[in-house]
Amino acid sequence: MYSSTETTEADNFQIVSDQHGDVCELRDTSGTTFARYDYDAYGNITSSQTFATALITLEQAQAIAVQPLRYAGYVWDAETGLYYCSQRYYDPSTMSFISRDPAKADGEKSPYLYCTGEPVNGTDPSGLWYADNHYGLTYRAARAVGFSTTFADWAGRGSKNVDSIWPVPAYFYMHFNRAKGAKLVGTMSNPWKNAYFGMPSIDSRRDWFNKYYAAAKNTWKTDHKKAEIYLGYGLHAYQDSYAHGNITPAAHKIPPGTASYWDDRNQKSWRYSDAYNGTVRIMRNFSDFINGK
Repeated sequence: MYSSTETTEADNFQIVSDQHGDVCELRDTSGTTFARYDYDAYGNITSSQTFATALITLEQAQAIAVQPLRYAGYVWDAETGLYYCSQRYYDPSTMSFISRDPAKADGEKSPYLYCTGEPVNGTDPSGLWYADNHYGLTYRAARAVGFSTTFADWAGRGSKNVDSIWPVPAYFYMHFNRAKGAKLVGTMSNPWKNAYFGMPSIDSRRDWFNKYYAAAKNTWKTDHKKAEIYLGYGLHAYQDSYAHGNITPAAHKIPPGTASYWDDRNQKSWRYSDAYNGTVRIMRNFSDFINGK
């Protein structure tokens, strides 16, 4: 819940984001929409509408709707038409940043290019690197719940970095279900037969998630940054239960683009949606823990 300083009285309202992190609606305390934003793939605002509700007048709605959080949760500068991404500004009209990438990250084709030219597939909240699926999914879920960009960034980094800190195959149990008694399926000829996706009761990734979720809670009072990273560590395993299900590591290596593959590129598959929705639930639980609920 947020409060507006743009009106004569403080009006509480809710910010609603989609899976990409785009702020798409503002709602009053009854859940009624009083402002709506639409964007193209690169963040150009294609429409902005305001409505009166039983709790907010049209004049109040128009005043509150100038709040700056917009595409991918970035801060919008209405005067320049630019988005602020922590380290530099992004211009959606040219689909590029206005200054060079100070991190020179990810081997991008151009130091000015936004999200390697694929804005539908990710975000770049810091202006330093393209966010992969684990980072982007975790970041967007944290922002959807109302966590700060700093919290979302560190949790996202934790989730993303599991692949480099504990890589496959040495640490299969963090990415695939290697628990004793787990039934794995899949062959190269029929990789998805009898496969399920999600986290069953017997799952090595559940153990990994529980370990680092507990570590995040235990660390929160003394070190927020470390707690956020620990939360990301645990969420990586949770998300992998949807990415890999109960299939064998060998079966998972089928080419992207097949009908059953977890669609990393357009993020339209139900498995990605379930992983995102589950991550949002976990973020809400962690928020409740922080707030003593």
